[in-house]
Amino acid sequence: SYYHKMQAQKPDLYVAYNPGTSVCDLPRPHQPQVYLTRGLDLKKCLNTSSKTVVYIWGPKCKSKICIPLELLQQKCRAQNIDLYVVAEYYDNEQMDYNYPLTHPILGIDTEYYQSDRTAKYLSAFVYDLTGAPPTENKYLYFENGQFKGSYGFIDDIDALRP
Repeated sequence: SYYHKMQAQKPDLYVAYNPGTSVCDLPRPHQPQVYLTRGLDLKKCLNTSSKTVVYIWGPKCKSKICIPLELLQQKCRAQNIDLYVVAEYYDNEQMDYNYPLTHPILGIDTEYYQSDRTAKYLSAFVYDLTGAPPTENKYLYFENGQFKGSYGFIDDIDALRP
């Protein structure tokens, strides 16, 4: 995950998990910040929106399934869909940027999941969030807090088709 290495290089970029703060109420920071969270805590927020996409973001992903965060936010906003971006792993170069997102970027609390191995903590996080076994798909879709499915491409979600 590179969390400890990245956090040591830029400690102000990462905001440690605070159980007294709801993920739903996190302010969009004026400077780049990544808030560490847990799947069950993010799940609580999903009830507040009729439609939500959780994007498992690979900061260095260059494949066709990965689209720029700005474009993804525009697509979701145009369809009245709430978007949460969760970093799959840590990369200071890509994360030290103030993306124009409605919600701050979230990172997975590796301490809580007791692993620095991406596959292990990501699987546990996705399971906590969805209640389903994780897949390779990066787009998780919810309606009224209920997990509806995971998708390989954003345009595969019916609610996001024009």
